[in-house]
Order: sequence, then C-alpha cells, then structure tokens
Amino acid sequence: MTKLNHVFIRLLDTCNLECAHCYASCGPKAPDQLPLQSVLSLAKQLSELETRHVHLEGGEALIYRGVWDVIDALNEGGIRPAITSNGLIVGEKMLRRLVGRVSKLTFSVDGHVADVHDQIRRRKGSFDRVTNAIRRSHAMGIPTHMISVVWRRSVDHVEELVALVESLEVDRLLLFSCGSIGAAVEHADELSCDMESWSRYLHKVRALAMKRDWVWFEIDRVKRSELADFIGSDYRPICVRSPRDSVTIDPKGDVYPCGYFIPVKKSLGNIADAPIGDIVFRRQDGERYSGACKNPWKIAGDGVVELCKLYSINGGMLPGATA
Repeated sequence: MTKLNHVFIRLLDTCNLECAHCYASCGPKAPDQLPLQSVLSLAKQLSELETRHVHLEGGEALIYRGVWDVIDALNEGGIRPAITSNGLIVGEKMLRRLVGRVSKLTFSVDGHVADVHDQIRRRKGSFDRVTNAIRRSHAMGIPTHMISVVWRRSVDHVEELVALVESLEVDRLLLFSCGSIGAAVEHADELSCDMESWSRYLHKVRALAMKRDWVWFEIDRVKRSELADFIGSDYRPICVRSPRDSVTIDPKGDVYPCGYFIPVKKSLGNIADAPIGDIVFRRQDGERYSGACKNPWKIAGDGVVELCKLYSINGGMLPGATA
C-alpha cells in the first residue's frame, strides 16, 4: 500500500491578510478554495493510506468554512492535523476547540518587533495578536511552532528573533528566505536582501542552530565557496526522492511534488480526477527539479548557488510549509 509521510493541503487562497511576501498571492479577494466534500473524501483516502502527517494551510486555514468538519474527519481516521495560521483570529475559545484535535499549531511571525512584522503583514497590531495567540497556545499544551520569512528588515536581527522565540517558549522555529514568487515579485524592492547581508545571516543562524536543535532554517542562495559549510555531498532536493513521500495540494485540487512546483505549473494530477494514491507516484517529463532547486555539486564555477527551498540544517529535508 502506498504510504505518504507528509501531505500539505492548501484549503483556500482566501486570507484575512494580504502580505507583501505571500508566495501564493493570497488575500481577501482570492476566491479559490477546495470544495468541502472533496476535502472530506481526501481525508478518508489519507487515513486509508496511513498518512503520517497532514498539514492544513491557506490562505488562512482557520477561516475555511468547513475547517471543523475537516478536522473531525481527519481525527476519525486517526490523523491529528497540523495547522498553519497568521494568528489573527486565534483566541482562547478557538484554542480550546483545537486542544487534543491537532498535532501542532504553526504561527507566522516575520519580525522580532511589531513594526517589522506589521509592515510585511500590512496590518497594524498583527504582531501583538499573533504573539498573544502563541502564548495562549503554549499555555494550553498545544505543540506550538513559529515560522518566519527572513526579509530586508529582519535579516540582521536573527539573534533577537531567536530570543523572542525563547521568551514565547515555542517548540520549534523555522526560518525561510523570501522567495521571488507571488506577491513578493511586486514588492521586491521592499523585501529583497543584498547578498552580503544574506551571507552574514546564514553564518549567524548556522551558529545559533548548532546550539539549538529547535532552530531549523532554509539554506538558500549560498556562495559556492561556502557551500561545504552548509550541506554535504549527499544533498538531494525533496522532489527527487524515490519513492515520493510528500505532496502539496493547492486550492484547485492540483497535486504537486512540493509547493515550489506550483509557480511552474508542474502538477501530477487533480484530486477530482483520480484518488490521491493513484496520483502520488506519477512522474512526468521535466519533473526532476522545480526551478527553485538544483544539484549544486554539478554547477560549474563560483558565484551563488540556489538550493532546494526545503532543506534545513537540523531537519534534513524539511517538508513543504509557506507563509
């Protein structure tokens, strides 16, 4: 029987924020979302496939109209889903409903102070609301993670961000680069970091992570002369794993090897046309790399190497999570 380790379900593109860096260009006017009956059918299939981890994402997953039905269906099949949220609507009442029904909550915080986070999130007060949600989640005993996109105003403050995480008693911090896709393309002048700042950040976060196994960070845009400091010769992007053990499903129902195949439209199929178990091992011409990753050891010359967006020094191949 085909078994999947991680399935990321982007329930909808609709979001109560319109962030400058959103790789999927989500927002209040983004209409795409999976039909509830399709998600409930998928939940049953994933249980039959003995899927280990199901991640519910968006947009803002917790504003999906049928989210509680989805959580119940997954729980009935023996799966406690993980949920990623911007924390804007996560209050005590909602957290009480989530206790014991989710494997973890991951909250997006894109700066060490309110001014930085609120700028990229385009909502004043969003930092205070998400950090309050994190405190409440931790206090209720829910495993609580934090994800942060590193951008121009946060790249020099990773030590302060780690200190914030320690003060919030978060179980894991995941740090990602700000990719040049989606809304970030339009806001590149505001978001992008120069190479020297990024290189300093990588070395600083590596030192922090070596002493803290809960700090996971994406290794991207590495100077080739420094590559051996970050990866070994056995490095392989997640999309070349065989057999495949992780897929991402977008709000149209298309299935991808990872989220970075979505911009290049390399879908394996659609859940409306076939069971997920039939889709997951399909291969296609040109699939080997998404365009967001390469095999760095085969690249000639010096310069900067673009790595798989899902690689972490503490987590090995880190499965597909986005803000």
